[in-house]
Amino acid sequence: MKTYEKIITIEKLTRLNNSYCGNPAWRVGFTTDNGDYLSGRTATNSMAGYCLSWYDNGKKFKCTYHYTKADNLIINRLEEIKGE
Repeated sequence: MKTYEKIITIEKLTRLNNSYCGNPAWRVGFTTDNGDYLSGRTATNSMAGYCLSWYDNGKKFKCTYHYTKADNLIINRLEEIKGE
């Protein structure tokens, strides 16, 4: 599985149902540092769901994501960029 790492700006957040373990899940619309708009969801039972629980649109993150065989974008990891 090829992973990608980019600086993103959150454009749209939509809360999804929790995982079977009770962890939060989100559908995320974002723009990359080169201006591309992408949309995906947080990985099941990942800490990425907790990162988004406290932020609104316009926040910048360092994002690691991958595509599934069905071409769905899955966000594996998010790290807040301080001072943005």
